[in-house]
Amino acid sequence: MGSVAAMLFIAIPSSSAVWLLVALFGIVANVGFGASVVAMNAYLPFLAQEDEKVVRLREEILAAEDAREDEEEATLADDVESSSHDAPLLSTTFQRTSRKADYDALVSQTTARISGTGIALGYFGGIVALISTIVPVTKMGGSTFALRLAIFASGVWWALFTIPASIWLPSTVEYHSETGPWSFRREVAAAWRRLGQMLRWQEIKRLQHTFRFLAAWFLLSDGFTTVTSTALLFGKTQLHMSATALIIVGILTNAVGILGALIWPRIQRFFRLTNKRVVILLVILCSLIPMYGCLGF
Repeated sequence: MGSVAAMLFIAIPSSSAVWLLVALFGIVANVGFGASVVAMNAYLPFLAQEDEKVVRLREEILAAEDAREDEEEATLADDVESSSHDAPLLSTTFQRTSRKADYDALVSQTTARISGTGIALGYFGGIVALISTIVPVTKMGGSTFALRLAIFASGVWWALFTIPASIWLPSTVEYHSETGPWSFRREVAAAWRRLGQMLRWQEIKRLQHTFRFLAAWFLLSDGFTTVTSTALLFGKTQLHMSATALIIVGILTNAVGILGALIWPRIQRFFRLTNKRVVILLVILCSLIPMYGCLGF
């Protein structure tokens, strides 16, 4: 839906009587993009837990747990009347905690690595798409048709690379087969019912962390989107940058995004940082950019 909405920009020139439809297309495209980001992030835990190193460590821990349980049973049977069996149990508890921490750290690092690589590839795709739009935009002198053509091309690019995801990423077919044939109408209705149930005051109190996260994510994502769109508007209206110059700025932004996506997982591994600490640090660093602008520099 998002990609089709982007492609429909080509059909409505600014002189059209129904040009206000582009506002609707913009809303649908942005909602579609936001939904795709949510779905993309939802795959991260699954992909990280199925990573070869993570699976191997999980199997080692489970095998060690089984062997340890057998050993504990034998020790308890031999020393049931002795208090000396407390020592190995305390040691076992420490070992379990240590291995669990190692596993959590590996899952966290793997999640960051997969996320970083995916984001870097996404930025690279954005650079390729932007470079491909420079030629028509430059040839047509940055006209509105050239910009609509660029948006149309981005919609085609978006739809094209949705195909590999639909083929290779796991789906929920098995889940839905248990409740009958998959129905778009039934799933949408069920989603709205679940949302209505979750927004009850009792649920809000019970899911305080979830709602705090949703509020924080709303501010973060909306703030990021606002800074991006406002920066383009500022460059166009106040700095009088051409459409080609704005595209070049977009290419530079994506290039920096690639560096960040590839470098930060390495920084995380070097300093043994959790995903939470990395997110907090990145948000703090990102806040310096609009602060720099607000100070008038």
